[in-house]
Amino acid sequence: MYNGADMVETTEGAEKKPKKGKKPIVPLPQGPSIWTQLAIALAVFLILSAGYSLVREQFFNKSEEVPLSQIAIDIAAGNVAELTVSGDTIEATYHDESTKTSRKETEASFTETLINYGLTPEELTSVKINVEDQGGFRYWLLTLAPLLIPILLLVGIMWYLSRQVRGAGMQAFTFGRSLARLVSPEDEVQKVTFADVAGAREAKAELTEIVDFLKNPKKFIQIGARIPKGVLLMGAPGTGKTLLARAVAGEAGVPFFSISGSEFVEMFVGVGASVSGDTPVLVRSKDGVRLTSIASVVDKYYSEGESNRVKKISGLQTLGFKPLNSGFRGESKDGKQFFGGSTWTNVQNVYRHKTDSLYVIRYLGGEIRTTGDHSIFVRSRNMIVEKKASELTSGDILVNLPFRVRGAYIPGIGTLHSTRAHQFEKDAPAVFDIYGADETHARESHAFAIANKGSMTQKAIAAELGVQQMTVSNWQSGKHQPRLLASPIIDVVPREIESSPELMRLVGYYAAEGRTTTHYTQFVFGLHEKSLHDDCTALVRGLLRLEPHLSPMIDTNSMRITLHSAAVARFFEKQCSTGSKNKHIPEHLWTASKEEFLAFLEGYSRGDGYHTAEGKLSITSVSQQMIRELAWLCAMRGIQAGVRETHVPARVIRAGGKEVSASTAWNLIIGKSANPFRKYTGTADQFKRPVVESVERIPYDGYVYDFCGCDSEAFFGGEKPILVHNSRVRDLFQTAKKAAPAIVFMDEIDAVGRVRGTGVGGGNDEREQTLNQILVEMDGFEPNEKVIVMAASNRPDVLDPALLRPGRFDRRVTIDLPDRRDREEILNVHARQKPLGPDVNLGVIAERTPGFSGADLANLMNEGAILAAREDRKEVTQYDLIRSIEKVMLGPERRSHVLNKKEKEITAYHEAGHALVASVLPYADPVHKVSIISRGRAAGYTLKLPLEDRRMQSRLEFLDDIAVSLGGYIAEKLVFNDITTGASNDLQVLTALARDMVTKYGMSEKFGPIALEAAPGRTLFGAGIESNEQSEEVAAQIDAEVKAIVARAHERGLEVITKHRKVLDAIAKQLIEVETIERDDFEKILIEHGIVPKKKEDIEHQPLA
Repeated sequence: MYNGADMVETTEGAEKKPKKGKKPIVPLPQGPSIWTQLAIALAVFLILSAGYSLVREQFFNKSEEVPLSQIAIDIAAGNVAELTVSGDTIEATYHDESTKTSRKETEASFTETLINYGLTPEELTSVKINVEDQGGFRYWLLTLAPLLIPILLLVGIMWYLSRQVRGAGMQAFTFGRSLARLVSPEDEVQKVTFADVAGAREAKAELTEIVDFLKNPKKFIQIGARIPKGVLLMGAPGTGKTLLARAVAGEAGVPFFSISGSEFVEMFVGVGASVSGDTPVLVRSKDGVRLTSIASVVDKYYSEGESNRVKKISGLQTLGFKPLNSGFRGESKDGKQFFGGSTWTNVQNVYRHKTDSLYVIRYLGGEIRTTGDHSIFVRSRNMIVEKKASELTSGDILVNLPFRVRGAYIPGIGTLHSTRAHQFEKDAPAVFDIYGADETHARESHAFAIANKGSMTQKAIAAELGVQQMTVSNWQSGKHQPRLLASPIIDVVPREIESSPELMRLVGYYAAEGRTTTHYTQFVFGLHEKSLHDDCTALVRGLLRLEPHLSPMIDTNSMRITLHSAAVARFFEKQCSTGSKNKHIPEHLWTASKEEFLAFLEGYSRGDGYHTAEGKLSITSVSQQMIRELAWLCAMRGIQAGVRETHVPARVIRAGGKEVSASTAWNLIIGKSANPFRKYTGTADQFKRPVVESVERIPYDGYVYDFCGCDSEAFFGGEKPILVHNSRVRDLFQTAKKAAPAIVFMDEIDAVGRVRGTGVGGGNDEREQTLNQILVEMDGFEPNEKVIVMAASNRPDVLDPALLRPGRFDRRVTIDLPDRRDREEILNVHARQKPLGPDVNLGVIAERTPGFSGADLANLMNEGAILAAREDRKEVTQYDLIRSIEKVMLGPERRSHVLNKKEKEITAYHEAGHALVASVLPYADPVHKVSIISRGRAAGYTLKLPLEDRRMQSRLEFLDDIAVSLGGYIAEKLVFNDITTGASNDLQVLTALARDMVTKYGMSEKFGPIALEAAPGRTLFGAGIESNEQSEEVAAQIDAEVKAIVARAHERGLEVITKHRKVLDAIAKQLIEVETIERDDFEKILIEHGIVPKKKEDIEHQPLA
């Protein structure tokens, strides 16, 4: 098979024996392997352990150890002068100053033990006895050293190994489940500079400006220059885009964060999707604090039908969590962290999209619905770690408020527990305006009517104020005042009331048993609840200065307490609304003191709750919002509460009364040990934890939602606050900003940055979501943040235009394939650690490898080393590198693919046809090698290489290439009067080239300089989706022109082969005999038959085609 690779061929350095006279390059020394390091560490451990045992034996165990009975005998004999007792150890000092040691039983008394050995009390009194406490340096050294020394040694080993790992420089950062890597500027092992990058001279020159900015940003900012946010490196695969990006960071001495496009999808989308729209969340903005569904918060940022777009917002906070710094280094290396309580966290972006399924997570106390790739925090002992919803299992414990932590066990006291909840800010007491804007409006309206008496008609004043003309007349005549100002109550009820526990208790009574109309407020208690009547009326008199009207209703067994004041009615309605199903807590309670919250809870529970015989507090309401808010507030205050839904059947409350329809109510239960209104003297029970009971995937058709960019990557949501993991916006960019100046590098950005609008599966394309977030993050860079995003792509044609506009990736650097000089430099870099033979000439290898990328050249050098090693040689020779060129280009030889005699003959003539036509036609590249040994998928190949690097090709060169591609086809038909499948690939290549000449390059004589092929359209899976803008008539003309070009090339090829048939037979015959013909031998055949081989000077003097 013909191979038309654009390769250089020279006559120097052919495959000959190694030459002498050139020193091999000595490989750089390498450090010990990890196994060697472990062996060394183990040996050190054993030596230290043996040394410790020896030291202890020599310096601490000088006494002879004997049985206790021997010491008793010596005491009876009067030989012992002194006894020292330390714990279970007994040391006897004799009159001759020698010492012996022994041990007694742990629980036995020392004197009783000696008496049991036959000693009398009188004999014991003759010996001085010293009792030492178990302490002191010697005791602790002997006790703890056997434990501490191995531990300290292991810690040292682990530290040493971690240092070795960190030496690699590519440290993994836990940005969610992504693997963003960092090369530190202090890491000399992995630091790369421009000096380490061979070739790419123009690209390095362009990137010098980026280095200058990172080093000296002030000079750019001071002159008003806009600092580039993004740099796109474009080039063929293997041209060194990643290495260049690292070199920029190395030259500037800044941190280098790198991540691939596929990891970016995982980072921004794969582990942080969304929760259902009905999930309750607590939010705070300039409009106040409210517990509401996440959909009601997010939907207002989207137009109808809009989705799959991350929206950048400001001024919104939600309830997140603050990590606790335990003081232990490395505590979160595996993603685990300590929970320090809840806190308000900023929401940087919101997001919604549609999905076709949800996971319902049912846990003890409630349920929450999320997409399968949303992470939920779970407990891991006293720490927390995120886990994907789809991976949750029964028994996992979710993270909720309040968060109870098991502490240490203290003898005599028990196990201590601590509760972590919300840290409330201490604000000044709130002041409530009872009359508010109503009084101000009434006074201003009345003053306006009086001031304009005579200057404006009453009709005009009435129209201006929005009142009746008669009302204006009454005001001006003094007959009446505005109703609010005329009310005697206005001078009774205070205009402002400061928040206090007493006021919140009264509001709690209203939330439980109150209702309002336009003119009054009414509390309805049971007739028997006299203590509540008295407390409520006392609070009204003391706080509002009103005299309540009490109306006992015998028929309903109730007591109605009425407050006749429209302003007071509006005050209560503003705090808690009106109507049983509409009640909610006062917004003030989200920031109020604990005393005020408990006072409200007390008032509310006295009206709508009761204490059970066990001491639990049970509160029931038909307002789900009220119970939900109380559950959240209790949790934030460290009070665990349970919530359950109950269904009340239809019933008749009083005989003869109307039937009350069935209803749904919600019950809040606070356990006996957590009940703040009962003194509990027992052992505090462990909180009931939100243990996962089941996880079920269900079909779903609707929007799901997420808060993005929250601090600590989390927020609370659910009927009771459950910590969910927000991981769409990870902290990669935030980390880079903190480390600024810095570079964030995204490899293979075309994996996520393709033209939008090509999503598959309902439009929920993860790449689009990720691209949206990249754009949001780049737009959020401030000019002085000194973070540059660099990206690499070998498909810039498929990138979304939004990425390339000014202000984003507005700097584009093209990295071309290396020329001969660059290739030699690259080969020298990759030869540094390989022992080269004295015959190696890398300049020759560079000349023979045009079109090779840097990665190809690295692979070439590696293949050469492998060949040398397989043949048990210690040096890499020129012959190894020459063979490696063909292996990299065409694949390994397949000598096992044996052709039969007939196939071998056909293949030989096929390849001879290619070689002959290429050698005769003036604009075809010269033949370097012809072979019928299979490589890759080809039965044979003809390797032709250009004599020099070139950046463009002419029409005549294309025509000759097409004729060369037809050479094998023509030879088969001419010699065997038949054709085989061997020409299949040749025909595909030449047909595509002929069509490009007509439709792309304007090389058709019939159509002239017209591009008939439309510009690339949208992309799907990396391929262009192009509409056929050509008419059937034009398409037919294109096909005819392509056919004509191929036909003319066929005629030229047939002419060459027919004219030089003897040369064809000679080439084929030698191929059958030796299977491979190198260039020198091939040119000998040509010369013998009168054909002059091509030289470089022939090409240089050819006219421009």
